Amino acid sequence: RVGSLAFSADSAHLCYVARDGGRARVVRDGEAGAPCDDARALVAAPAGARFAWAVRREGAPLLPPSSWQEAHHWS
Repeated sequence: RVGSLAFSADSAHLCYVARDGGRARVVRDGEAGAPCDDARALVAAPAGARFAWAVRREGAPLLPPSSWQEAHHWS
């Protein structure tokens, strides 16, 4: 199931929240990040291929990762 969806300003990049089995993953250009409890508020930067979102892990408050790499490699 797909949740939030965002395109980059030039429509060259796509980012969305995929949900499966009660878990969520942020998927950017087909590359899925680490699973989390919840992901919301997905937005694209006005220029370029950067995206921002908030994630919840292990019941912690919704917080944005500091970078795509951090979000992708959280375990």
